[in-house]
Amino acid sequence: MLIFTDLKCGFAGIGLETAKDLARRGARVLMACRDPQRGQKALEAVRAEATGGASVELLSLDLSSLQSVRACAAKVLALEPRLHILINNAGAVNVAHAPTKDGLHDTLQVNFLGPFLLTVLLVELLQRSAPARVVFVSSSYHRFARLTPDLLDYPRARELHAVQVYCLSKLAVVIVANELSRRLKGTGVTVNSIHPGAVNTAIFRHFPPWISLFFNAFLRIFMIVTYFVIDRACVTACVMAFPIV
Repeated sequence: MLIFTDLKCGFAGIGLETAKDLARRGARVLMACRDPQRGQKALEAVRAEATGGASVELLSLDLSSLQSVRACAAKVLALEPRLHILINNAGAVNVAHAPTKDGLHDTLQVNFLGPFLLTVLLVELLQRSAPARVVFVSSSYHRFARLTPDLLDYPRARELHAVQVYCLSKLAVVIVANELSRRLKGTGVTVNSIHPGAVNTAIFRHFPPWISLFFNAFLRIFMIVTYFVIDRACVTACVMAFPIV
């Protein structure tokens, strides 16, 4: 059984394509989504491609709420005897620098702090299910960030540009994945962070149109070798989740 987060868009994105790929492999898939209507559309799309006895279910999860993260983890622990794969897929950019209910920067909480808390809450189940794998979807943009503890506080983070906060969140993901990998060595739980490649997703949808067009044009021109259409975007995550396939 595996979980992946977060289906923000519901009908498009790396998470949706990952779920389809894993369902085609016959896996039991728990998809975590904060929008019930879009999540239902995604659920139907994934179930339509499921083969080999695969089962696909939908969980409620809002990574911008730590209470929601804890509730989601509690439901998994109560219902599932095993968890072999956890894919933390969330990637968002909040251009408004809005704080969450927990008083944290939305981008940092959705991309980093929420997935990290979910992983910590499920780590004992992962260990009991070993061999197991945790995959954090990061980004090569982490190279443009420099992390200091004060930047995780909302007042300090809101002083940065939205893209800087995104880069910061993805650097934090890499650091945490590396540390978890070190701490879980020998337990049968493998932890990796990945760069999925330059992918044509809707991540820049909240930016002004000219900025969105610029980023997409830049990626197409200067990263043409690794610029993926959306249905190929799941390849890296699936290879890390199923390394022998």
